[in-house]
Amino acid sequence: MADAAALLRDPRFRDLAKRLADVGALHKAGASDAVLDTLAEAAARFAARVAPAPGADASAEHASSLEAMDEAKSRGNQLFRERKFLDSAMAYGRALAVCPAEGPRAVLLANRAAALSECGRLDDAESDARLALRIRPDYAKAWARLGHVMASMRRDREALAALSRALELDPSLSATVAMLETVRRRCR
Repeated sequence: MADAAALLRDPRFRDLAKRLADVGALHKAGASDAVLDTLAEAAARFAARVAPAPGADASAEHASSLEAMDEAKSRGNQLFRERKFLDSAMAYGRALAVCPAEGPRAVLLANRAAALSECGRLDDAESDARLALRIRPDYAKAWARLGHVMASMRRDREALAALSRALELDPSLSATVAMLETVRRRCR
């Protein structure tokens, strides 16, 4: 069996990892929670199989993975600020593809949800926001991203609930306060 480092360098594996990282597409395609959970379990078993042997020094490989993830995330943030939303979403996808199991997947998914929403890919943005909330149910920005998407889709009751939850968790989200007021006005 190939060692983890060699496998991670294999372009075919990296392509597969990128495709599997886009679990939002599976969710959108109607994959049930059971299917998504099965995929998550399979990924965990796979990661355990390619993990270095006990006693092997995996810290350099882990650091390299974190560095690649941080670089892709930073690039996504930069592209988002430049209003290059599709490129930003792709950069966040690359970060997700190399994100370690204990990494900030919810943050990356919420960031990609924001970028996809700005591109008008609202179904994909909703999937990413919901996946982020499955990972971290108390993540205010993921609730805010879901609320913004629901508002854009004119699903105002769901938007009100998500935006309200976001503000319960973090009252300092000023854009969320403004969006909540907009949705409340529409509901009158």
